[in-house]
Amino acid sequence: GGITSLGQAAYAGFGGFFAAFLITSHGYPALVAVLIGGASAAGLGLLVGLVTTRLGVLSLAIMTVAIAGFFDQFAVNMTWLVPGAGGSIYARPRLPGLNFNSDRAFAYLMMVVFVILAVIVGRVLRGPTGLALRAVRSDEVLSKAVGLSPRAVRLLVFASSSFISSSIGRNGSRQPAHCLENLIGSGVQ
Repeated sequence: GGITSLGQAAYAGFGGFFAAFLITSHGYPALVAVLIGGASAAGLGLLVGLVTTRLGVLSLAIMTVAIAGFFDQFAVNMTWLVPGAGGSIYARPRLPGLNFNSDRAFAYLMMVVFVILAVIVGRVLRGPTGLALRAVRSDEVLSKAVGLSPRAVRLLVFASSSFISSSIGRNGSRQPAHCLENLIGSGVQ
């Protein structure tokens, strides 16, 4: 059946770390760096998927938590590669005529990115790929009988979910929850 990866924060962090590295060390524009960071997170997800998809469901969940813990420690201690690796703040994305420096504007941008990704995922799930995902989740043996590769389907899930979690992860923001709080207001004192 289905798979459970408990390491999504590692992919979001890895993609964000790579994007920050590209911005601070190589001067990439933030939007380009976020896309490249997402692609790097997808590559990491694919690599983790290659190792873990042969495991049982419980072993896979445990292994993904272990990998997340490793990358958490790895990123915190990478100051030899990128100054401030334990927590870099970099410029927010810029588009011609649009300024995302305020928390409110950045929260709107993140909501727009989320909606775009949600629409794309919804369309994919209603198409042939979604049918393959449901088939593998429902009956792995039968899905093999009709020519689907459950492992290939799972690898697709690992890579695409890693890209998505990196793209809407912490890219470009110090504290996304703080941005959202400023957008909708907070009754908590």
